[in-house]
Amino acid sequence: MSSGVALQNHPLHALAKAGDMDAAARLVLDLAKPDKIRMLAAQFPDAVIVPVHAQEASGINHIPRKFADYIAHLTGLEADTDVIQATTVFRTGKGGWYRMAFRPEFDGPVRPGREHILVDDCVTGGGSLSELRQHIIRGGGNVVAMSTIGYAQFSTNIALTENTRNALTIRYNGKLLYDWLQQHNIYNGEVGALTESEARLIYNAKSLNTATERLSEAKQQEFAASQPELFPKRSRQEEIEALSAHRVGEEISKDRQAVLDLLMAADREDHAKGNDNEHSR
Repeated sequence: MSSGVALQNHPLHALAKAGDMDAAARLVLDLAKPDKIRMLAAQFPDAVIVPVHAQEASGINHIPRKFADYIAHLTGLEADTDVIQATTVFRTGKGGWYRMAFRPEFDGPVRPGREHILVDDCVTGGGSLSELRQHIIRGGGNVVAMSTIGYAQFSTNIALTENTRNALTIRYNGKLLYDWLQQHNIYNGEVGALTESEARLIYNAKSLNTATERLSEAKQQEFAASQPELFPKRSRQEEIEALSAHRVGEEISKDRQAVLDLLMAADREDHAKGNDNEHSR
């Protein structure tokens, strides 16, 4: 309906994301496009509108619900709010690997045999919409369209393209990719359920080992952020000094040494990149 920038810059955006239903309704009125909505309803006159019901760090995000209500009011289509997000993952503002690692799950009755239009406030990687789509399909429903108020850059193509799917299966081998997705509880191994953004993220990792490392890093960073007293924020140099500090004659543990080696290697790599850039200039 609008751009991600317009959505985020709307004066009522923060209140709407935090649970203010009036703010969410006014935001939808300002940014939704009635002509586009009527065209969508004319294309799927018997569809049910299902919003992504998400718990944010600041409160329940009511924008998708109010968007669904607005579509129902404008077109006469039915809005179904019985399907809800059953897990809390706080994905707003997070990177691609965090979104891949922390996936929403949905619960609630589905209308078997009915067409469904899924709506959300903003699409970034498309993972929430895709997981909701999987829930609808498992319940016997059919997802015919998706609509959002805003979108992040490069996120207008939600469905996995044939070219990207072929590139993925060539790079990683279809069976290995299936096993990897299953191992990490991503769409039960179904490659075709990946969104275009998710597939490109995995493809650009260049190896499934690297992709696994990225997922692990995202989980470790989230754990560290949730335990600030155990993981105080320090610079890389401070981390190196803390890991290096030990009494004379005390052996540093293998795990501690491994982390220290990684940090020092990263430090050397950064210095080398800096020298290369200076040489280029």
